[in-house]
Amino acid sequence: MTPLLLLPLALAATPPQVEVTPPDTVVGVIDVSASVDAVRAQLADPTWVARTSGGKTTVNVVEKDDTCMVADFTSPNPIVTVEYRVRRCADAKGYEATMLESNAFKDYRTRWEVAPHGDG
Repeated sequence: MTPLLLLPLALAATPPQVEVTPPDTVVGVIDVSASVDAVRAQLADPTWVARTSGGKTTVNVVEKDDTCMVADFTSPNPIVTVEYRVRRCADAKGYEATMLESNAFKDYRTRWEVAPHGDG
């Protein structure tokens, strides 16, 4: 059985592409052999997204409406337990999370975009 963490890589049609733009932007692209609906369903779950990091991050959704949620993330670390609150919203292309507060980050924003590739 493939662990859920490795599922995106196991389904990858090509190796992931990563580009780092100083001072603080990382863009990753991965093609997977899955439908857009299946990928969006996984991304809708913030706990699944947190598990993709491979750590023991926990997620507590504190507010939710039709398109957005506010969630608290806690990531244990030997040096400091990182805590942050994000507002995460769905849109036509995917999901975007913007940090509201944190004990460790100055700024944090993630964007997951889902698009069909080839024949879907």
